Amino acid sequence: MIIYSCAEFRSISGPTPRRLQPWEECWGMLQELREQDGQSLASISGLVIALPPELGEQLEVLMGRYIAILRTADQDYRLRCLEGAQ
Repeated sequence: MIIYSCAEFRSISGPTPRRLQPWEECWGMLQELREQDGQSLASISGLVIALPPELGEQLEVLMGRYIAILRTADQDYRLRCLEGAQ
C-alpha cells in the first residue's frame, strides 16, 4: 500500500489532480473541495485528489478535519475521520 501525506497547502487550481490507484491511501487535512469536469477534487494537505462525484457530499461535512481516503481493488473508496490527528 502506498500512503501519501503532504504538509504544504496548494490550491486546487494549482497542481494536476491525482487519481488514487487500487490500495493507495491519502491522509491529511481536508482543506478544499470542489466539483470539476464531473468529478470531485479534494485538496488534502496540499495533494489534490480526483474522486467520484458522489464522495463530494460525504466530504463536505469533514472540511477542515484530518481524514484518510483509501481506494480498494474493486474501485470503491473508504473514508475515515482521523480524530486527534495533527
